[in-house]
Parts: sequence; structure tokens; C-alpha cells
Amino acid sequence: MYKVLLVDDEYMILQGLKMIIDWENLGFEVAATAKTGQEALECLSKQKIDVMISDVNMPGMTGLELIETAKKDYPNLQTLILSGFQEFSYVKKAIELEAKAYLLKPVDKTELQAKMRNHKQSLDAQKAESVRQSSYRESLVSLWLADELNEKDYLQLVDEAAKKDISDYTVLYLECKNWCQDLEDFFVASQQPFCIRRDAEKKSYIAILLGERNHIKTFVSHLQEEFAEEVKQTILGETVTEWENVYESYHQVRRSLFYNSEISSATIKSNSKIEMPESRLQFFSFNKALMIGDEPTIISKLEEIFEEMKALKFSPEDVKHVSFLLFSDIYRQFPILDQLTYQAMLHAIHESQFIDEILSELKKVLQLTSRNQHPQKRYSDLVSQTVQCIQKQYKEELTLKVVADRLHVNGVYLGQCFKHETERSFAQYLNQVRIQKAQQLLLYSSLTINEIAYDTGYNTNHYFIKMFKKLNGLSPKEFRDQYKDKYQAIEVGQE
Repeated sequence: MYKVLLVDDEYMILQGLKMIIDWENLGFEVAATAKTGQEALECLSKQKIDVMISDVNMPGMTGLELIETAKKDYPNLQTLILSGFQEFSYVKKAIELEAKAYLLKPVDKTELQAKMRNHKQSLDAQKAESVRQSSYRESLVSLWLADELNEKDYLQLVDEAAKKDISDYTVLYLECKNWCQDLEDFFVASQQPFCIRRDAEKKSYIAILLGERNHIKTFVSHLQEEFAEEVKQTILGETVTEWENVYESYHQVRRSLFYNSEISSATIKSNSKIEMPESRLQFFSFNKALMIGDEPTIISKLEEIFEEMKALKFSPEDVKHVSFLLFSDIYRQFPILDQLTYQAMLHAIHESQFIDEILSELKKVLQLTSRNQHPQKRYSDLVSQTVQCIQKQYKEELTLKVVADRLHVNGVYLGQCFKHETERSFAQYLNQVRIQKAQQLLLYSSLTINEIAYDTGYNTNHYFIKMFKKLNGLSPKEFRDQYKDKYQAIEVGQE
């Protein structure tokens, strides 16, 4: 049902408009009425209005001035003008303001019905296009969060984000008891409809919220109050300033969800709200330090985070939460760490009474990565063969299907196994290997950045630079300038 706002300074005309046609049968409801332009603007600010029907001659703000003002904040608002005079200047201005129709008083029932049918057709087409664009963007963002976008779509998504001139992004996870259309409408009304990814089976949403952190926290608080009976769990990720880092906020949310359900189940209650503790540092920068692979950088970043947690007097639970996220990044980055190490570290985090104990344990884990050892086999034979294929043939046009065909297995099955065991998609792992090879060439060769891009399997220099900065937090030039001749590699043990 589309919503209509009627605006006229004469009470009897407003009542007549409400009764003159069967609004519901035409697909509309009269959601509100207003006697002045200012009242109309207040109505528009409080609820979503699809069609505004306004008189021209009103005291104070005229109907044309009302439409011109409203269109600045609500560009998709459809309008219809009423007037007791057939003034050409009115008609001309109405056309300039893209009003759908100009009707003379007294309003003819048949003519108004015809105009509203036109509005309905236009709104239906607008809605269908919006759904199509939203679904397409949602599918792109879902692939992006899983790091499975191809080069063309990735660059398109980055360019789209850049055009919006937005600098802050935060990933929000919501788990609900039931589907709730009012919840989705709340996102739209709060101007947070950028991306909502739905999981029908789990009745959950992943949303990318736009705006600075305090604004986002206020939005989430209002959401929790409004839908206290429907929302079971809320997890708010870290706010990032660049689109390229949104997937890291998403990864934090996923790991926090695991932490919530597996690690702290005894202390977490329903309707809980877990979020990254407030901080001047960005915790995901540690992940980028791991990717850079320079041992002093990794240790320095780790120590900075722990010093900050002390300075800000993090609660024991927040310290353990952050430590778990840090360890998860280490474990994912270094396949040489086995399941026994994983379980031992989880136990150490959970049982530690002092923050320095956890820091010491994390440093010990980092030391394990550089030892010449033969750990318990972490990946299955199938996934190990896939990893070896990527390591040897990363320069080629490798895809999951190509590797699956070579190994004589189903591509979907291989993709599921690979992601489950490595915690990365095939494309994400391939990009990481390529960027690590590029790092070596930047440090130990005189090849140009353009030559390195093509030598590591990238078709375009632009995409290579974007991907390099996404994973390292530095451009290839910045990486070379900062680390050439003073790089101390931490070993990345492979299976």
C-alpha cells in the first residue's frame, strides 16, 4: 500500500479528498493530512510518503514552494498539484518541479482516479527497479565480503562506493526470532538501506551501516529498543574508514559470533550486544601487519593494542574478546599452526587472569610459526593439493573450476572444503599468494610495479594496486619505500 499526504489549508477540501475516491482499491492509503507547508514537511520527516497532493495557494509557504523544498530531501517523492485557477505560470512551474499532474478544483473524481493509477504504475516500476538494483548490489557485496568478486565487479563496487562520498562503514549482525518487514522499513526510514544481506534459514541480517561511530551506536540502540521482542542478538563490528576494509569488519563480526556462541556462552545472555570495544586503534590493522609479514611490525602492532587496552582499562571480557580475534587472525594466516595449538591458545585466553599473560602467549604462538617443525597435518589431502596448485601456478588464469577439473572433483564441493579448512575462499587465498609473491619482488628485485602486477597474475595495474593496499594497508610503492633493505620476515609455514 503506497502512502499519500494531502495538503490544503481548507478543512472541507481535505475531508472531501479523503472521501472522493476509493484510495485502498487503487493501492493507496491516506497516511496524513496537513494544512500548511510546514506541517507537510514535518509529516514527510516522520514517515515515508510516496505521493503528496498539494494545493497551490496556501498561507505562508505555497504548494509550489513546498514541493521544491520537499524534493531536495525526498527526490523520489511523487507530487500532484491542485489549484482553483488555471494559471499558465503555475502549470509551467509544476512541470519544472516534475509534478505528475495539475488538477483544477473542484476535483473531478474520474480524473483523480486516472492520475492515481498513473502514480501507481510509476511507483510500481520504481519499486521493481529499486528491488533489482538492491538485489544486484546485495549479491555483489555478498561476494565482496567473501572475497570472491572478479576484477571487473570489484572495481565497479569500489567506484560506486567512492561516488557516494562516504568515509565510515560498520558491519552489523542481527539475529531475529522471526522475519519482520518493519525492521527492514526501519533501516530505510533511518537512511541505512545501503546493503542488507538476509539469511532465511538463520533469520539473520548482515548490514553495512554508513556514518560515524557515535551515529551508528545511536542507531543500533534505537533499533534494539524498537524491536526488543524480535531481535535475539546484535553484534557491531569495528568502524572502518575505507571501503576496501569493510570485509575486515565483517570478518570480526563472524569471529565475534563464534566467540559469543563457543567461548563465552556461560556469560553471554540473550538479547546481548557484542561489539568491538571503543578504541583509537583499529584492531584489523594487526591483520594487515600479519600480511605484511615483517616481524618487528607484527610485534609492535600487537604490543600497541595491548598497551592501549591497559590505558583504556578494558574489562577482562573485552580483553579476552580482542585477544581471541587477534589469535584467530594469526591462526588463519599461518597454516603451520595445528589444531592442538589452537585449542591450547583458546584455553589460555579463557583461563588467563592477567592481560600480560595473554600477550606473552600470543608472542609464543608467533615464535612457533618460524620454527622448523612438522606439525600435525592441518589440511586434508584435497585442500593441500589445491594449495600446492595455487603456490605453483599463481601466474596463470586460475579459477576454482580449473583447479577442480585438474583434481577431478566437483567445483562446488572443492570450494566448500577449501573455505571450511582455510577460512578463505579460493579467490581470497589466490590473491593472498599473489600479493605475497609481489611483496618479495618489491623487496628483492628492481622490477617496476607495473611489471610486478603482470608477473604475479594480475591483468591490470589498477586492480593489482587496489588489491595490494586492501590486504597490506599500504600501496606497493609505500611498501617498497618502507621495507626495502630493512625487512625481517616472519616465516609462513606451508603444508
